[in-house]
Amino acid sequence: MNFRKIVLLILTAFAFLAAPLLAAGNQNIPPEELDRQKKAKAKLERARQKSKQTAPAPAAAPAPASAPAPSYYQPVRQAPVRYAPRNNDYKDESGPAYEEPSPEPGVFIIESEPAGAEVWFKGKFLGKTPVTINDKPGSYPLVIKYSGFEDTSIGAIILAGQKRIVRLLLDEQ
Repeated sequence: MNFRKIVLLILTAFAFLAAPLLAAGNQNIPPEELDRQKKAKAKLERARQKSKQTAPAPAAAPAPASAPAPSYYQPVRQAPVRYAPRNNDYKDESGPAYEEPSPEPGVFIIESEPAGAEVWFKGKFLGKTPVTINDKPGSYPLVIKYSGFEDTSIGAIILAGQKRIVRLLLDEQ
């Protein structure tokens, strides 16, 4: 693009962006500023008409169809994508089409003071502290109960392949 076209684009953008602002606030604009704006609009219009008159010549005819297109115009060829069912019903000589990766289990160890508190994991009694939980990664409800002490509820967060130890100090009632 040449300099004249760049200036024309900038002036056009300014005219479109500034027009609503100028129309809304014409009451407080001095008359000489309004005259300057009118002259700028007229100059912009003349530049538009002049650029239409001096439009560049049409581009040369495209190359004949027999000539190969440059490599950057070649369409990208992609291999067809095959989606296999997730339930492993489809099997052939090569084995299952898709196998869901099972996350590595995590270890969550609960200890309490005093020891021997009941541990309820996902609503089921697991045993008395200390208790080791091996389960898939996730966040699970965990309740620790001991007679004469307040029940303690926590969220057990089990991380894949990691061992976490939680030591709880139970509060007396």
